[in-house]
Amino acid sequence: MEAIKKIMTEEIERLHPVGMTEHTKPKGKSKEIVDLMINNGFHLIHTGGGCWALYKEFADGTSCLLTDNDAGVTGLDTGICIGIENVDGEPIMQTWVDDPKNIYIEWA
Repeated sequence: MEAIKKIMTEEIERLHPVGMTEHTKPKGKSKEIVDLMINNGFHLIHTGGGCWALYKEFADGTSCLLTDNDAGVTGLDTGICIGIENVDGEPIMQTWVDDPKNIYIEWA
């Protein structure tokens, strides 16, 4: 029973991180994007000061952060910022998509 409780607690935390408020919780198209990213290995993380990002660390230690253009995850349908970091957390690449007409995410 304890193992099931632990799994359920981890799943709830993964989908609804502690500290996420109604104001910072994604809705609509942004929620669809967040759910897609979580289902493909990303995690919601609190980056400080009320800001949130989707985060994934790769086998080589590099990582990817994805936010909207307001350092959150509620406006992913209107703009995206993608950052790639090396194993020391130093930026390798950053890109912004401002005011897109359409954003498509396709997984191979």
